[in-house]
Amino acid sequence: MTDVYSLPRGITGFAPKGERHPWVESADFHRLCNEAARYVRARLVRVATAEGQVDRNFHVAEVQIGSERTSILCNAHYPWLALVEPTHAVDFASLAFNMKWKEVPGLAQALKGFSDFRVLDIAYLEAFPKSQVLQDLWACEVKQVQSWKPQRIGEIIFNAWD
Repeated sequence: MTDVYSLPRGITGFAPKGERHPWVESADFHRLCNEAARYVRARLVRVATAEGQVDRNFHVAEVQIGSERTSILCNAHYPWLALVEPTHAVDFASLAFNMKWKEVPGLAQALKGFSDFRVLDIAYLEAFPKSQVLQDLWACEVKQVQSWKPQRIGEIIFNAWD
């Protein structure tokens, strides 16, 4: 059974007026994806940043390993990663509504090996967001969770809420 730990304040991308939360630089994420792709002999297909986005709280990259593609999501406020099936939609934001978590052990190991980024496991991402998971969030974040009604913790960590 996977430990279900509380989410850190600011992970949703929402914060009270005047509060600042951490930011994961897109250049760091891009560099990580390049290094990991090289390590597993993959091709980095594209990267889209959350910078300037008001409706997405994650950076995303797509890699191709052989004939298989995988998207790497990175929360824009904490260095938390998830691997998902890529979408063929033009806008990466649609991933937030159709996330199918994916296990790619070699890629996950490469991502862990090159950084302090944390690759989240599927069991945690799929877990229902019980109250103890939300206990450290700001009230404005809890309000967003109550409004959007995510059914999985991963839908809170990687969201396209506006």
